[in-house]
Amino acid sequence: MRNKKIIFALFALLIIAVPVYMAIASESVLTEGNFHKFRLQGRDPFDPFKGKYLRLNYPNLEVPSNDSFKRGEDIYVTIGKDAEGYSFFEAGHKKAPKKGDYLKTKVIDSYKSNRSPRMVIELVEGVEVENEELPAKHTVLIKIPDHMTKYFINEDYALKGETIMLRERNKIFVGIRIKDGECRIQDIYVRGKPLMEFLEN
Repeated sequence: MRNKKIIFALFALLIIAVPVYMAIASESVLTEGNFHKFRLQGRDPFDPFKGKYLRLNYPNLEVPSNDSFKRGEDIYVTIGKDAEGYSFFEAGHKKAPKKGDYLKTKVIDSYKSNRSPRMVIELVEGVEVENEELPAKHTVLIKIPDHMTKYFINEDYALKGETIMLRERNKIFVGIRIKDGECRIQDIYVRGKPLMEFLEN
């Protein structure tokens, strides 16, 4: 009987500890992670809100890589910046890079690249970004973690938020904090203002 109580207590402690750890880890990324501005995919129409969140779509999820990957495999994606200061998914690696920010995620698909072996050109919303240092042998389609695709919002503002994101699609970006491969949404910005602040004005 005593052993059962101990096991139950340990199980209960584990149930409490896991969400607490996740909350602390998430807060650490938001407070200590580096800030990045990501453009959002301008679809027409924009994906509709689902209940209490807006669906976020990111452009250019195909990245070059020297490594071959299998579906579902872990991948470390370096983060680059274009001439306007916007971040984009730059290249995929088997191991975490020692320098710079990166996203740890999963591979959706991988195939032989038809890109130039001496130069990789990434199109980021019409902006050409040249990278002569990475001869790409493969192209990898990456998965964006679910917590990066959902912006939770009060139901009273959800429809208005969707309308604003459609109307201001060329003047919005999502602010992401990145630390040790983990990413968290800080906010959506419209004309430089956080979305809720913009909606309330």
